[in-house]
Amino acid sequence: GKVKVEEVEGAGRSAVRAVDAPCLAGSGSLMTQCINVLAAIPSSRQGSGGWLLSLNELLEVGFYNPLRAINAPDALVQHLLSKRPQLRFDPTCRRFSLVA
Repeated sequence: GKVKVEEVEGAGRSAVRAVDAPCLAGSGSLMTQCINVLAAIPSSRQGSGGWLLSLNELLEVGFYNPLRAINAPDALVQHLLSKRPQLRFDPTCRRFSLVA
């Protein structure tokens, strides 16, 4: 999806928002779109199963690395992992979807 930069009133900083959705860029719904693009990229490297990134690599890119980037405490990460899964991966079509 497309994004736009908006000034955050009174905060003296900017926010990157989705143009076609009421959320910040980088929110779960936009991250799902991004990770699905990565999941669909084919690869010819040996042992890759025909895909650029494995499921574990996709989880690193789309879940763990963003949490590390904001210095999320280990306890928060473990708490998120202990919750009912909010994301489902279909290996047949190589797509993630948010679970309601």
